[in-house]
Amino acid sequence: MATPLKRQFEVQQGTVIKKGTCSGCKKPVKLKVASSQVVYYHCPHCDEDAEPCGHHERWGHVDSLKMRHAWMIANGKIAAVKVPKDEAANLNRPPIRAVETPKPEPKPEPKKVSDYDEYGL
Repeated sequence: MATPLKRQFEVQQGTVIKKGTCSGCKKPVKLKVASSQVVYYHCPHCDEDAEPCGHHERWGHVDSLKMRHAWMIANGKIAAVKVPKDEAANLNRPPIRAVETPKPEPKPEPKKVSDYDEYGL
């Protein structure tokens, strides 16, 4: 069975994988990994009136997977793999040509002599 998407490139809970800016107050925040392996942040900053910003955001599993993967490559946890796209999949065999299938010839319609031919009379 394949590895579930959220368990690929697993990172320890609470690890800071990126720094970003809060969507609410535009101050810097730390993007962390939750126990479910999604990336999130909670803004700890306050505004001028000492009211906490409290803005938080979570990313989905696919976006979190891409962020965790980029963090692991940047920190040397895994090696980046580049797949060449110019090479053919199988160099030992010549390319397969499309085979033209012959069109079936239309069947001639039976000649109708009288209205009673279908009954054999």
